[in-house]
Formats: sequence, structure tokens, C-alpha cells
Amino acid sequence: MVSLDGKALRRAYEKGLAASPPLTVSGFAAETRLCLAAVSPSDGENEVEAALKVIEPIDLTGRLITADALHCHPRMAEAITQRGGDYLLALKGNRRHWLRRANLRLADATPSIAERTETSHGRNEWRQAEIVAAAEPLMPGHQAFIRITSRRDQAKPLMRLFMASTLLSPQQALDLTRAHWQIENGLHWMLDVHLDEDLSRAARTMLPPTQPSSIGSPETSCKPPTLPTFPSATALRNAPGMTTTSSMPSLIRMTSTSALSAHVLNSPGTDDHVAKSDA
Repeated sequence: MVSLDGKALRRAYEKGLAASPPLTVSGFAAETRLCLAAVSPSDGENEVEAALKVIEPIDLTGRLITADALHCHPRMAEAITQRGGDYLLALKGNRRHWLRRANLRLADATPSIAERTETSHGRNEWRQAEIVAAAEPLMPGHQAFIRITSRRDQAKPLMRLFMASTLLSPQQALDLTRAHWQIENGLHWMLDVHLDEDLSRAARTMLPPTQPSSIGSPETSCKPPTLPTFPSATALRNAPGMTTTSSMPSLIRMTSTSALSAHVLNSPGTDDHVAKSDA
């Protein structure tokens, strides 16, 4: 399972743009607690475009992608299903027509239901999952509507709707909708609390992000510097004006500096070196 979510770098804004801090969208493997990819939107892009780029380098075969309602749209559904993955996407008022059809379908059909009661962090929580098959797909791969109803202690019940590309069991729906929030606890919380990311003032102009598509490209690959080429010992021994001592045949004694200068000057990449030496 891979969760998608965006996170703003609250203090990394450029001057005069405090209301628009830079954003990073991450793909987080909930089970292994590993960030698989992260992308910052380019100029003129938003979180929707960045999320589509996040899933590009990830092998989606047999994977379930979860995301909030911002990413519940046909482009995301198609990008996931075409590469062998499934999705579980939150459905809210930004898709009001789909939301209305989901409520009608859940009211007309007989859903599969599962309930669960948990006590954690001093709170008693009751959760219920209802699942019905979609009468017709609203976007590529769409197969089911899911409704999660939860209540903490004596608070008012909260209902959330989801669209899925596979017909999950109610127990699976309870597990997966809860596991999505691992990206908040396992990634965003760690970045803010342990690494103080929201306190960083490193703006984009000072520390540009690295996009996954640029890794390993010729423009960003490190190339070794061109080193000057010097003549070998054999070439120096055979050069005019060079002699060797009889007691130390492996050492070369210069009898004329003109021979070495000629070899060095003819070697590529040594012009600057010789110029500095002469100076």
C-alpha cells in the first residue's frame, strides 16, 4: 500500500510569498514506513500534477494507492490502473455529483458491513465500514463505494466516503482507511518534530529540489575532471638532451630544461599549469 499526500514547508517561502510556501508531495509505503518518492510542483503546477509525477517511478503492479479527495479524479485513476495498480480515494464535496451518486447507491443497495471497537490513547473509538458495488464506473477502474462511519467517545459520528477500484471486504476497508494516515504519523510528523522541517528557511532558490526524472540524466550525472597528461619516464629518457646516471639508472637527471618544456607544452590540458609555473 502506497499513500500519497502533500506537505507544505511552512517557513521556506520566498520574500512576499508567506501565504504560498513550497510544497512537496510524497509517496509513502505504509507497511515498511519508507518514502518511495517525493516531488515538488514546478512553476505553474500544483499538488495534483506533482502527485501524478510521484507515482511514475514506482512499480504499481499489485499495489494499492490511497490518497485524499484532491486526487480523486479520472487522470489519477487511469494512471494507476493502466500500470496494474488499484486505488482507494477519498470522495468529498469537490466531486459533488459523484458524492450524491455514492450516497444514493449506498441507500438503495444492501451493503456489506463490519464494525470494530478500539481503545487507544485514552479514547474509545467505534468504526463501521459499508461497501457496495458501483452500478456503473464513474472513472477508469471504479468498482465500489465505501462509507466509513466513526465515533470517538460521546462525540457526533463522522462519515467519510471513498471510491475503490477493487471490491474490498469491510474488514479490509477498515484496515486500509486507517493505514493511510501512516503518512502523517510516520513521515510528516517525523519531518516536523525530529528534523524541524517547518522551521527551515531554505527557500527553493537556495536549495532547489531534485526531481526523480532528473536522477541519472546526462545533465545531472557527475563527470570526472579532465586531468593533464604528462610524458612517461621512457619518453623522457629517449628525449633529446636527457641522460641517466650510471649508479641510479631508474632516476632521470635533466641536462636540458628545453626538452621537458617541449613535452609538457604539447600535452593537452597543461597550458594553464605551465603558465602559472612560468609566472
